[in-house]
Amino acid sequence: MSLERFIYQQKPVRPENLTATLTAVGARTSKEDTDFIAERQNPYRQKRGGLSFGAYASIRIPAGKTEMTNINVYGEQSQLSSLSLSVTDREKGTFELRDDSLGTLTTGRILESPNWAKERLTSGRGAMQVLQRHGPANLVGVLGEGRCSLFDKGNACTFCTMSGGAANADREVEELAEALEVARTTDRRAYNLTVTTGLQSSLEGANGLIEKTKALKKTVGDTDIALVVAPFQENSRDRLTALKDAGVGTLMMPLDIASEAAQKTYVPGKAPLLGATYWRNMKEAARIFGKGGVASSIIVGLEPVSETERAIERMVDYGIVPEPIPVRWDDSICSNEPLPVTNPDDLVAMRAKAADALGRRRDEFGKVKAGCSACGGCGGFKANDVLSG
Repeated sequence: MSLERFIYQQKPVRPENLTATLTAVGARTSKEDTDFIAERQNPYRQKRGGLSFGAYASIRIPAGKTEMTNINVYGEQSQLSSLSLSVTDREKGTFELRDDSLGTLTTGRILESPNWAKERLTSGRGAMQVLQRHGPANLVGVLGEGRCSLFDKGNACTFCTMSGGAANADREVEELAEALEVARTTDRRAYNLTVTTGLQSSLEGANGLIEKTKALKKTVGDTDIALVVAPFQENSRDRLTALKDAGVGTLMMPLDIASEAAQKTYVPGKAPLLGATYWRNMKEAARIFGKGGVASSIIVGLEPVSETERAIERMVDYGIVPEPIPVRWDDSICSNEPLPVTNPDDLVAMRAKAADALGRRRDEFGKVKAGCSACGGCGGFKANDVLSG
């Protein structure tokens, strides 16, 4: 894939859009340094859901505070950036960030994988092969099938980085619980747990998902659980209620894209489900989990910003916490069409829109217990900061 395949107009980097630029576009990084970053943070070289195979790091915002962010250093898309990252101390994991126009901009530190990362589980897998650490206190894993059924149907989401999930073995409750116990015991700290699922878990696998979630919560006790699931096609109210009763603290139901035309282009397999059931599921979920108990991500840059803005407002009206995120294109993705890259300034604007919409109604929302909105490890929208005033 050549850089000409991307649609992106480089934007000047400012303190206000620095984390958005790093997350949406990335930083040019040498192979030697990317190999070091992967070994320091992601020794099994696993691709992750959401913002996928990025570098979690703390970065000092010029004339501001230090923030966590997720830097795109691995993908070819990062070569579009005016920023370059160079590791300065391998023992400490520190790096320098430079801008082509401004010179040395700031410094940061790559988050190190935990001591328990390679601890062997009963299955023989390393603990971090089962639960990845996204940010300081959020562990993320797959519950059930690791391969989304849309890949078998040939209409998977175009931006999915998981290559069909072929390398992700199915995860059973016992293995997730064992990995969590290793993490908690070694670090002597509480973690939130985010578990993702394939599309089939909201369709023919819905009843199985409820039973597995119930068993997981029983095993992990007071650990807050966020569950990522697509809208339920049938019996949504009963199934959402069952998940709440099973112990899910935060329901995460991605919208991905709001407009019908963009859904058909970028999420062809999910488009009919989203169009027919998403907003119904959202309305019911907010009633069942409460305002602040449901979150939904929406990608900035795959449709007109006005569509994204309207969806964010509607989410908050329904009692849903919106999560504006950028798009990242995996190098393995083949497309005959140009691939749009998120404009960092648009991402900043949509983060501000979400914060403003939530801020005006913060008295109606409870704290987000787990998941991306509670974590903030990608340097994106931190809902609890807004809700706490």
